[in-house]
Amino acid sequence: MINNILKNIKFKYKKYREINNVIGFVVNVHNATNYDIDLFLPQHIHDKYKTVIINKYSYNEVDDDLNIKNEVKYGSTYRCRLKGIGINYDNHNLNLTNNTVKCTEDSFKKDSQKSDHLSNYSLTIDIKQLIDRTDGWVLCKISDIDVYKRLLVEIIVPTTEDINLKSLILNKMKNYHKPLYYPYVFKQNKPILKWDNLPNAAPKPLVQVVNLPVYRDLLLPKPLIGCDQKFH
Repeated sequence: MINNILKNIKFKYKKYREINNVIGFVVNVHNATNYDIDLFLPQHIHDKYKTVIINKYSYNEVDDDLNIKNEVKYGSTYRCRLKGIGINYDNHNLNLTNNTVKCTEDSFKKDSQKSDHLSNYSLTIDIKQLIDRTDGWVLCKISDIDVYKRLLVEIIVPTTEDINLKSLILNKMKNYHKPLYYPYVFKQNKPILKWDNLPNAAPKPLVQVVNLPVYRDLLLPKPLIGCDQKFH
């Protein structure tokens, strides 16, 4: 109930300078574009992103012989959203409860949409398996906070070659006539153009840009093997 209410609440979009090469540990993959990631950042950068949705999780470390230690430890994750991907909601919010099939043009359209929906489920499984190949470790480029209090990120999975999840998803969507996901570019001047077209417009709103330093060469911590993904 509370989660459904929060989904309909929008907050102010916050623009930040990008920070590259942030080491992250993926705790949960909600779908192809939404993740819970434990990001390794200096404390003052954590403070900058304190308005992002944060969840707690517990895990157990292992010793050198891969035996699980008894001590339970806790970590925090940011709710993250892949940046640069839009959702075709006409295809994404599908009603799959109707099993009646009619030989009409509309039924063929619905069957096509169902195929796209199933491809999204399959894509989420593929991404989970890909991230499992690196034991959950990824490299992120973090930037803005969207209107749903999610941290916008680009995710690189460092397997035998670096795999950009945004590129992976968009390349797979090329096979569909009405893809679920499409390239999205946030145009900072778009609201300004609309504002100019309004009659008797008030002074233009100012967009505050917070300058953040770029942190590189962060030390890679020991993998958190044995994470049980319990949220509080």
